[in-house]
Amino acid sequence: KTIALALHDATSQRRKRWRGGGRATHQGSHRVRQLDRSMVARTALLAICCWAAPTAATNRRWTGFLGDAELRQRILGPDGFYGSNLWDQKGCLGAAATSNHQVFLPETRKNGTVAVPSRARDVDCYVRTRWRSFAANPVSAESKGKKVGVTINGELQRVDPNTTISERVIKPYAKHFDVYVFLTIQGPRPKHTSNWHVHRFNGLPSYDENQERKVVEDLVDRFLGAGARGVEVHLYDLVRRPPHMPSKWSGANPGKSVVERFQLVWPSFALHMLVHSLVWSDVVKWETRHGKLDHIVKMRADAGWLGDAPVVGVDVDDSVALVKACASWGGLNDKMVLLPRRYAEKWMDLLTAYYDDQTWQLHKCDQARTQRKLGYKNSEEFQLCVARLHHIPYKELGHELPVYDYYWWLRDEKGRKGCFPRNYAVVPRHTIMDGERYCWNVGQRSDMKCPSNTGVCEQLKARLCPKF
Repeated sequence: KTIALALHDATSQRRKRWRGGGRATHQGSHRVRQLDRSMVARTALLAICCWAAPTAATNRRWTGFLGDAELRQRILGPDGFYGSNLWDQKGCLGAAATSNHQVFLPETRKNGTVAVPSRARDVDCYVRTRWRSFAANPVSAESKGKKVGVTINGELQRVDPNTTISERVIKPYAKHFDVYVFLTIQGPRPKHTSNWHVHRFNGLPSYDENQERKVVEDLVDRFLGAGARGVEVHLYDLVRRPPHMPSKWSGANPGKSVVERFQLVWPSFALHMLVHSLVWSDVVKWETRHGKLDHIVKMRADAGWLGDAPVVGVDVDDSVALVKACASWGGLNDKMVLLPRRYAEKWMDLLTAYYDDQTWQLHKCDQARTQRKLGYKNSEEFQLCVARLHHIPYKELGHELPVYDYYWWLRDEKGRKGCFPRNYAVVPRHTIMDGERYCWNVGQRSDMKCPSNTGVCEQLKARLCPKF
């Protein structure tokens, strides 16, 4: 309509000029027609710009198709799915970390296409850095030639002050590599009225700022004492929860989906993606100053090692991703991995992969290798999707990776501090594994005798967490 009005106004002006100007020569009339066309073009262009500007200003927060007119309005409108309280000044979408609210993104086509915020993959949308530090080993030693990065992600409260990571991982690796530790950890857990798996976190310590620094400094000393050449620390607070992709199990729009993604809608799923991308971003920043690493040893903050980690290129293959067998829940165990650097970006930057939804629609990622199932139900299946999509070769190891979740803040059945949660106390029965059928769940069979070929079964059985 604006363009039509512009054309009408320009034509009226031309007629007025003809009526008021008397008879014109052919050359004069041609010049007037050129002027008229120029004015119409400029007016029309101005009209388009003015009409489009508000839309562009609103849409710049999103990528992808926003659906039909009604859905588009519900996505963009102030009274729609996402009110102003869910956006921050930087254009980041998500619920405050202290709230009980979860934000879901909308599917916009029948095939499951999702509209994604432009900054959804930006880790700085969700965390606030408290402080960073780097400590170098004062004992100068000759370089081993190759560099390994040991990444530890999670919450500071869940890092055992007497962690076995130093003796069981850093020490054996420091004999063959220059080891650099990346401790990317969250400060105090945000307080809100509900929490997931709340019983697991009863008894977590509460640190003030001075205590936090003391705990971190002690950990750094342990890592350096075990032979690490340097420790990069990033302490941050969680300020916003990443928005969730739609789920079939979500109770209401816009969370409802036709494509299967995470079945349960635990807040921890999206946070799992975030912490991996965050520690990976710290690795990339370090590499811009010091050069690329050759290998990554990734684990969680609550990792408890009952034996030495195998050294890549010495004890185990260094050309493929090596993951822990058992407790893989239909996918790949995502608690730890020994990873060649060339595969690390795709394996670790999970937040980017999570919001790249078109990719998952086009790729089938079931463990049975029948290629029939579309989507994923948990973070383990999601990690398998990543491996298959990017053709990352992997191998599941049995006894070579004696690492388990260890809740140092809880007491075991005999009242001793420190225990292994029953859900994840699952041991392999062979060295080379092929599927869950070769696993033995110690937590569920604690009243039964350990089979002779289950390695650390007795050690786990002796320190199981109580039944909740």
